[in-house]
Amino acid sequence: MWTDKGFNLELNKQSEAATIPGVGCVIGRFHIDQPHAGHLHVLNEANKFTNLVILLGCASFPLAKKNPLDFVTRKQMLQTMFPHAIILPIYDKKSDVVWSKQLDSIVRNIFPFSPISVIGSRDSFLGRYSGNFNKILIESPFEIDATSIREKLGSQPIDSPKFRAGVIYASQHIHPRVQATVDIGLYRKVGSSYQILLGRKKDSTDYCFSGGFVDGSDYSLVGAASRELLEETGVRIYEEEMKYLTSCKIQDWRSQPDCCILTTFFAAKWEKRMGIPKAADDLEEVKWFSTKQAPKVITKAHTYLLHCLLNHLKVK
Repeated sequence: MWTDKGFNLELNKQSEAATIPGVGCVIGRFHIDQPHAGHLHVLNEANKFTNLVILLGCASFPLAKKNPLDFVTRKQMLQTMFPHAIILPIYDKKSDVVWSKQLDSIVRNIFPFSPISVIGSRDSFLGRYSGNFNKILIESPFEIDATSIREKLGSQPIDSPKFRAGVIYASQHIHPRVQATVDIGLYRKVGSSYQILLGRKKDSTDYCFSGGFVDGSDYSLVGAASRELLEETGVRIYEEEMKYLTSCKIQDWRSQPDCCILTTFFAAKWEKRMGIPKAADDLEEVKWFSTKQAPKVITKAHTYLLHCLLNHLKVK
């Protein structure tokens, strides 16, 4: 593996000895702490052209596991190694045709008259590209998986000020986040009145509706609500038995200026076939309350949800 200093010296020699007229263009994401040998092999070939353009792929959801680095950070990394390169962003598109046109427009606007070649390895963007530039496939002798490298880098923290500074930098550039949750107002008819099922978490004196965060594996909000109700109370309910009531922001101790909770609230009538409610998961107790008792014990964050449920039941 080359050191940064040794590699830069080699790059300077290659740049001075560039013999292919025109523009060599490389497109990649480079979400890694430093380009690996496979990256460098392709970049070296592109650097043999008179001009080098590097387009960095930018995803719709930045700073995620597959896209942990922002454009500026990746540009700095590559600009140090290729000081004469033109490095610009290229954005993901739904259509490969539209994406290819974007690529052509970016590079042609910089070099309106030069011959342009896009260069990549077998597993690169070349298979997606359908634009007007010449395509050059580079057979790389290296088989390196950047995903595995990212997983290893993310497996444990490093005890250093630079590492902590990097984590802080990343946190300051994450877009404001909305955490999706679901809550369920389960009720039953007792004579001419209603009772509402509420749960209490450990170390809490307040009661709340059953619910929780939406998982990436949930295929719908009502599906998430059904799952949460089963996990926390053992009550099994069909999705079509739930009725959407409202959605709102939950203001509680977890809220942050750049991260809030937005819940979707469903109502459902309990029947014996659904199972007897029993506390599970993060609930220590579940209990039926009358419509007069519930407002006295409900947590402040769920007051509005209770109001909506009582309106649904036409309880004054």
